[in-house]
Amino acid sequence: SKYFMLQTFIIQSLLSPQSGHAPPFLRSLTLNNLIPFPAPEYQSDTFEFIMSNLSSLSLTTHALRFKGRRGEDMWSWFWSEMVPERFLEPAQKTLTSLTLFSDQPIGQFPTVDLSWLRFSRLTTLTLSGFTFNEQCNTEDFVVYHGRTLQHLTLDTCAMHIGSKESTPLRSWASVYQRFADRLTTLLEFKTVRRTGWG
Repeated sequence: SKYFMLQTFIIQSLLSPQSGHAPPFLRSLTLNNLIPFPAPEYQSDTFEFIMSNLSSLSLTTHALRFKGRRGEDMWSWFWSEMVPERFLEPAQKTLTSLTLFSDQPIGQFPTVDLSWLRFSRLTTLTLSGFTFNEQCNTEDFVVYHGRTLQHLTLDTCAMHIGSKESTPLRSWASVYQRFADRLTTLLEFKTVRRTGWG
């Protein structure tokens, strides 16, 4: 589609500097309305270089709207592997501000585990569309940064229930109490609900 073509052109322009020129040295990067697909540019040394110098990253994504297993597999691959390993891992030493936005629930399916990532300078974190659950992967990721995090926003984040008749194995009260205990430098905490599933 024209949207894929436009996105590919933008990514290639960013990651393919003119001959003889060094890759761009960016401190802040915002990618809006990103459609997940296996672009080979994400695996390049240039992409890793750009990510490793960022102090601010904002990534908003939209689920593929075509039907079929291919779309689900691509969405799952992008959030389970590509975002943690290629977008976030190289930026662990430099990133101070991080925004991750999904227009569909993520965390339960596809599984998104960020708990192994360590951003030593992170002060501002916004998560949108993440599902909290009894595995506590997202929760662990947040509280690990309790000594640096000053601003936290949970935008349309859901608690996994399982079925309509059951109750969550993990309650929001438990999550908020853990935040209160562990986020010792927090100055601002916002929760926002913009859809029926958050």
